[in-house]
Amino acid sequence: MTGSLVIRTALPAEATEVAALHLRARSTYYPDGLPDDGLDWEARWREAIERPDGQVLCAVRDGGLAGIASFRSPEGGAADAVKLFQFHVDPDRWRTGVGTALHPPAEGDHHLCLRFSVPGE
Repeated sequence: MTGSLVIRTALPAEATEVAALHLRARSTYYPDGLPDDGLDWEARWREAIERPDGQVLCAVRDGGLAGIASFRSPEGGAADAVKLFQFHVDPDRWRTGVGTALHPPAEGDHHLCLRFSVPGE
């Protein structure tokens, strides 16, 4: 770990960098390469950043994005609940405390709803 870590709101102008981090992180989960889902992730991230009912936080260290978290109020959910949609840490920053530092600000004063699936269940 080197420089200090800053957690802040992502800016629309950072959508390209956010999408690149997303791609790097997800690519590590697939040993045969990331499947092409046909989505324009840069546009999707820009939309997420600009959503009035959600937020994208980024962790910045040494002038570059180290992690991202995207969350918003779930449709029909309690007013004090947020749903975490994306949470990624740059693979070069794994095990450096980025995810640990990014998680509490994403949860904030809300009840955090996680969405995940377990293969075979």
